[in-house]
Amino acid sequence: MGITSLRVKNYIFVKDLEIEFHPGLNIITGETGAGKSLIIGSLNLALGERVDWSLLPEKKVEIVLTLKPPEESKKILEELGIETDEELIIRRVLEPAQKKSRSYINSVQVPAGFLKEFTSPLVELHGQHSHQILLDPRTHVDFLDDYGELMELREEVKEIFLKVKTLQEELHALKKEADEVREKEEFLRYKLNELKKAELKKGEEQEIEERVRVLSNFEKLEASIKEVLDELYEGEETVYDKLSRSLHTLEEGEKIDPRLKAEREVIASLLTE
Repeated sequence: MGITSLRVKNYIFVKDLEIEFHPGLNIITGETGAGKSLIIGSLNLALGERVDWSLLPEKKVEIVLTLKPPEESKKILEELGIETDEELIIRRVLEPAQKKSRSYINSVQVPAGFLKEFTSPLVELHGQHSHQILLDPRTHVDFLDDYGELMELREEVKEIFLKVKTLQEELHALKKEADEVREKEEFLRYKLNELKKAELKKGEEQEIEERVRVLSNFEKLEASIKEVLDELYEGEETVYDKLSRSLHTLEEGEKIDPRLKAEREVIASLLTE
């Protein structure tokens, strides 16, 4: 694991700089003002440090850091869907005019906060007045466990914890399922009691459906009946008038021919009904 290259464009006084690093010790020397601090500053930005916009000119700044990551870092990126290879390319693009910052890992954009957290175990920067990784509280437990030779035990505890957590989630799911079954049972019992109270009879459903059909067509039935009654009893010459006249004619005819009695009785029954 190690940094293989650093490229900086338009960072303060640096227009375009590319540095290749080799395995082992690499030393950057120069007189005061040569730009050594700018290299460290650009490296800090590539690792996700906060941007001081007041130091930057209006031009877009681009910093590209290439390094060889350990297997643990590769696994983290793979879980996030970021493809990894032998080299890891970190790119930071800064736009001072809009005060916008974008961070990329292997061409995939990531939040600056994640970039800083992800790269903190990969690169240690020793400053004149601070040792960054020692001041980061997130690393303290790792130091203590490593010093106490507890890393292997910690992994075992982690596995047990994950198993317990999985079992707790399964138990919670089973309890939830049992509650749902109980609620459904109570609902069905309630419906069953309602059906018993209704005292339904065989064929009652068909009768109810027939009544519903009649009531739903009530206006149509009312109009039809009114039309029939109008034909029978209303108007200048109704059906009732015609039947009455026919009955009178048949009565007179029956006096002459008794065989007309049957026809006369039919007309009479119609008028009676």
